[in-house]
Amino acid sequence: MKKLFLIFLSLFCISCSSFNPYVDPKTREELFRKGTFELMTEEEKQNLYAGGTASVVVYTEPYSGIIGQSIRTVANNLPHKKQIEKAVNYIYQYQDKIIVSDNTYAIQEAIEYMGQSENGRKTLKNCRFLFLNRADKEKIAKMAKEYGFKYSYPKVD
Repeated sequence: MKKLFLIFLSLFCISCSSFNPYVDPKTREELFRKGTFELMTEEEKQNLYAGGTASVVVYTEPYSGIIGQSIRTVANNLPHKKQIEKAVNYIYQYQDKIIVSDNTYAIQEAIEYMGQSENGRKTLKNCRFLFLNRADKEKIAKMAKEYGFKYSYPKVD
């Protein structure tokens, strides 16, 4: 029993610490840059090279550690429909920009939800998504094929 308690305590301490197996800031920046450039149009790239700006919005959830992330997932599933609705509204609002789904399943689930309606499928055809962590790659690829949106799920070289 003591060993079990010590294991649990160790995991709890790790989850509360700043240990973050998701990514370090440098890796996150590299993934962000790589994915964004994959999704940019030639016109957007030319504008950026000429000293302009790019239009990207980030939909995120902070990382809470190993145990904290699991607890957050369970707790967040209680008002789950509201989270999906919030993400759907976010997609409708920013459909002309690259939407970065950073450490959350909400955008993936919002895409699934939007795919159920004609208006949602029509909107998704205009969308570009960059997924950083916590999304099902196979499911995203299947939905992209079905709904016609562009996406990137970059890997570190």
